[in-house]
Amino acid sequence: PPRHHHNKQRKQAMSTEKAAAATHGVADEQQKGASTTARLAVVGSHLASASAHDLAPASQATASHILHSLSAHALDTKDGQPASSLPLVLERLVSSDDQWALVFRDVTNSDGRLSNKAPALAPGHYRMSFDTTTYYQTRKVEQFFYPVVRIEFTIFASAKASHYHIPLLLSPFGFTTYRGS
Repeated sequence: PPRHHHNKQRKQAMSTEKAAAATHGVADEQQKGASTTARLAVVGSHLASASAHDLAPASQATASHILHSLSAHALDTKDGQPASSLPLVLERLVSSDDQWALVFRDVTNSDGRLSNKAPALAPGHYRMSFDTTTYYQTRKVEQFFYPVVRIEFTIFASAKASHYHIPLLLSPFGFTTYRGS
């Protein structure tokens, strides 16, 4: 769908949410915090209306799609070392009913980075899952809180190729991530 269609959906979702908040007597400050719900509604609407062409795997992307590169780097903050031999999977959302397709499977190298080059990615919604259970069990860590760390992100269509970097700071009881460079 055209870009202006998505902007219209976003405005409609936000307008609907503001009207509902006013009806229920919610303060302006609470309305600002509810914008996350509106954004999620827009993303859901976008995915529901996306064509099969929009959701095609990167390997099926046409010349009209600009492809983007991806890297990742995992550091174990418990030991102050790279998180080497950390299994990971990259998947792409292929339907609005939560169906995911495997894009890439890898294990981090001795520097905590991808061992293999990730494939070029078309615009879409992705998730990278790090198998922390296997990672900690091989290191004889008996207690950890997150058996899997899943990071979901969206690559939007753009006029030029971009690089996306997923850094992961990992410990047995927490993790941090952000869009790196």
